[in-house]
Amino acid sequence: MKVVCCAAALLLLAGAACADGFKPLPILGSTRLDLDVQDGHFCGWIINDLGAVNAVRATLQVHRRGSDAKWAPTFSIALVNGKNRVTFNLLAAAPDLPMVARVSQPADKADDLGQLLGKLDMDTPLDVAIDWTPDGSVTVKAGGKSAAVSLGAPVKGLEITGSTGEFELNPLQIGTATP
Repeated sequence: MKVVCCAAALLLLAGAACADGFKPLPILGSTRLDLDVQDGHFCGWIINDLGAVNAVRATLQVHRRGSDAKWAPTFSIALVNGKNRVTFNLLAAAPDLPMVARVSQPADKADDLGQLLGKLDMDTPLDVAIDWTPDGSVTVKAGGKSAAVSLGAPVKGLEITGSTGEFELNPLQIGTATP
């Protein structure tokens, strides 16, 4: 609850804009989020109420891909409203293959494999930019490619999760962007 209140209050204090009109929330500054998750386990960081926030900027690296009989290494950034979600994720289909970056809407679309944005090798930085509009239109840019999808509702929350590996966002910036 404290994160939600702080995030909403800090929108009033947003700092200088980047070249693309992005203004990070000043309290988060240049945050580093390192999800170092034991094999077969899952962890996440969730903001339930984003208020007027409408953008995420991050540089993502995979430092370790674990091995588990049931759970493949995976990382995701999801924008949510109830059961509706748009997800940017990385997933390794096999231990010897690179992780695949994609954007999907898996709510009631079991066959949705998403829009492929590329592949990511170990310890290779990947810049990710995610923007959304008040009606839930989402644009994800990663590795020089972009995908546009609709959440079908306003974005309310942000979930960053990882499983069976080490995934680092450095820096991670959450803020506002102007189109």
